[in-house]
Amino acid sequence: MMKILSWNSRGLGHPSKVSALREIIHCEKLEILLIQESKQDQQEMRGIIDQQKQYKGSIIESRGASRGIATLWNHSKWNCTSEKLHQHWIRIVLENRIDNQTTIIYNVYAPNHFREKECCWDDLKASIDGEINSNIIVGGDFNLILHANEK
Repeated sequence: MMKILSWNSRGLGHPSKVSALREIIHCEKLEILLIQESKQDQQEMRGIIDQQKQYKGSIIESRGASRGIATLWNHSKWNCTSEKLHQHWIRIVLENRIDNQTTIIYNVYAPNHFREKECCWDDLKASIDGEINSNIIVGGDFNLILHANEK
């Protein structure tokens, strides 16, 4: 069984959040972690990933005080054979080191604005429709609500 967690962290700038991240990864023995809204630039997020000794990661840095996406995987269990960085999502292809099965992971952090969201969904759909592999996992923060009071 594969263990995956998707977490809208609402920023990893505080040391307590990084400690919580480390604890979650190791206590839950996660294979894959999808982080949205890291609010970290490339260098800061790379430092956080490098602290997790068994993990590698793919990053889209934040813009200003928002956004930021990271996908981490346990590299003793998974080999990343491909990655694609989009403005609103990360696509990685992971190959299981034991049985060589391939899984495609999409980590999405959708925008709030309707026009941007529409473009995000169109691009995501086109990418997924073009996949040959049927082992596809899509996770993240889709910023979808039915009513304004759900915010």
